[in-house]
Amino acid sequence: MLKRRSFFMVIFLISVSPALGGVMSGTDPVKSVGIFSNFGENAGKSFTGNRAWLQAAGVAATALLIATDTDYRVHNYFRNHRAAGRKFHSVVVTGSLLTPLTGAVCYLSGAAGSDSELEGLGSALLQAQVISSLHVLALKALTGRPHPDPDTGEDMRKLSRRFRFGFLRGGLFWGWPSGHTASTMALVSTLTAFYPGKPWLKIGGAALMGYTIVGVSAVGGGHMHWFSDTIAAALMTYAIGHTVGSYYHDRIFHAGASAAKPERLMMSADPMAAFPMIRLAYAF
Repeated sequence: MLKRRSFFMVIFLISVSPALGGVMSGTDPVKSVGIFSNFGENAGKSFTGNRAWLQAAGVAATALLIATDTDYRVHNYFRNHRAAGRKFHSVVVTGSLLTPLTGAVCYLSGAAGSDSELEGLGSALLQAQVISSLHVLALKALTGRPHPDPDTGEDMRKLSRRFRFGFLRGGLFWGWPSGHTASTMALVSTLTAFYPGKPWLKIGGAALMGYTIVGVSAVGGGHMHWFSDTIAAALMTYAIGHTVGSYYHDRIFHAGASAAKPERLMMSADPMAAFPMIRLAYAF
């Protein structure tokens, strides 16, 4: 049963035009950067090559934490120490809004002030958020893992080991992996890849991730997520944020190198149309 219902209407208009290649190759590589720049390739690279190991690590870590009863023990601790969980309540807000709001502010501010670096950063954050959200929703829909809910009266150790594979057997709100953790990791990994020379970002990002991983496991007496939900989300989404952040870093700070490799897959949004649209175009 879904705890929350959201209705999205997205129409994909696919246009194939040989002439588009000339338009893209003649475009300023910095000015052409947008939220959906290289979307298809970035999404693909997040799950292939060396980054595929991070996706596999998320699955392996989940299996290990379940087999060793770590999920059950972490939940049981916060269930018996609810006061500790109250210290992390803000994670509900930061995990939901921090990344999309930061991305939107950067993107709109950069576009309004003709600041390509800020606009590129905003685009990177929003793209990483979109890819990670789609990934999390797909996994939740397919795995159907129940959240740690003591009110069911079930044995919590057994509940921590349960997955209901299929489609929408557990809804899209609860489940594996944690969307709050994924969103926060999208912010941290994108920022550190976009600005690789700033160690303070890595330190601050590590602190934020530590707070989020513990907090999501602790909120509501451990009612929100199993511990492995957060670990899997962090590992898997790091690959996404790092891929997206690195791409935008190269486009913004090494535009000359990127100009030699014009994009073949282009996506653009048209929110003012009669129906919200995402246009997808490919150049041969």
